[in-house]
Amino acid sequence: MARQSKRVQVDGESANAYFEATPMEEPINVVLKFERQINSHEAEAVCSLLTADSVLIDSMGNRIENASKMRAAWDGYFKMVPDYTISHSEIFAIGNTVAVFGFAQGTFSKDGSIWKENFWKTPAA
Repeated sequence: MARQSKRVQVDGESANAYFEATPMEEPINVVLKFERQINSHEAEAVCSLLTADSVLIDSMGNRIENASKMRAAWDGYFKMVPDYTISHSEIFAIGNTVAVFGFAQGTFSKDGSIWKENFWKTPAA
């Protein structure tokens, strides 16, 4: 059986899509919805897209496996980085596996105040 994939490349506000097969739209759409939910800063909305066996592994390698712990972790992160956003510059899927490449950015805040010197942006996958 041949592999099927969908590849979307984004440059600024315009998007160019390259399709080998259309069945791959669903996994990519789920990931894009997840991106929008993260950018909404609503932990409940983010967690509503997770399956019961979801595991969050952060950039430090910490694992969070319980849904209520994940909700608390997202709530805490959105307080620590109140303007946190993620974006993609490239996304593609093979079967149910989706790869996303882009950026994460935000401003670290101890007390809810946002100071431009605490802003960061990093490539993310």
